[in-house]
Order: sequence, then C-alpha cells, then structure tokens
Amino acid sequence: MTLGLYIKSKLQDYNEQVVNWITTKKLLSFSPFFLGKVMVLVQVL
Repeated sequence: MTLGLYIKSKLQDYNEQVVNWITTKKLLSFSPFFLGKVMVLVQVL
C-alpha cells in the first residue's frame, strides 16, 4: 500500500470517528430518553 493510500484510509477512519462522536454527542444532548433506548438495545444484543 502506498503512503498516499495509507494516509487517505487513516483520514477516512478519523473522519468516521469524529462524525460518530459528534452524532453521539448531539443525540445525547438532544435526548436522554434516546440514551435509555440505546442501553436497552445494548443489553438485548
């Protein structure tokens, strides 16, 4: 794998993490009820 592709894949992973983090933060601040639902889902899975 070339350096360019490596950096690109690393950046993509980083971007996905940031997006997930921001989305999670927004959802958590948006609704504590949602967090309760997630906890239930996690326990079911």
